[in-house]
Amino acid sequence: MKEPATYSEYLAQNNIGKQTEGLSEIVDNSMIKLSMTYANQYQTNPKNFISCFLKYQSIRTVCAWIIGTYKHQGIFDECKATGKDFTEYANRQNVPDKWKRVLAEILLIIYSILNP
Repeated sequence: MKEPATYSEYLAQNNIGKQTEGLSEIVDNSMIKLSMTYANQYQTNPKNFISCFLKYQSIRTVCAWIIGTYKHQGIFDECKATGKDFTEYANRQNVPDKWKRVLAEILLIIYSILNP
């Protein structure tokens, strides 16, 4: 086998790109399903969802992944089209500034799921 001249050729020769495409699809689907679960939890007990978001780093991190997936898939634009804005609410919460945007955006996603 010819030695690859570039990193891209190496990935192509070893089918690495195809493997990561499949993994990306699995992650994207999982994050979308998880957003549905979070929306159901929010609908059941909104105060508990917000409390867990504020209290647990892991919840905030997963929410950021969900938002990234929605943006990557182009779905987030549909959420923004609802015209809802949770920024003011998020800014009043006791959470580090970098997570306020995440809270506002995950609430927008949840709103979009619950109000199609």
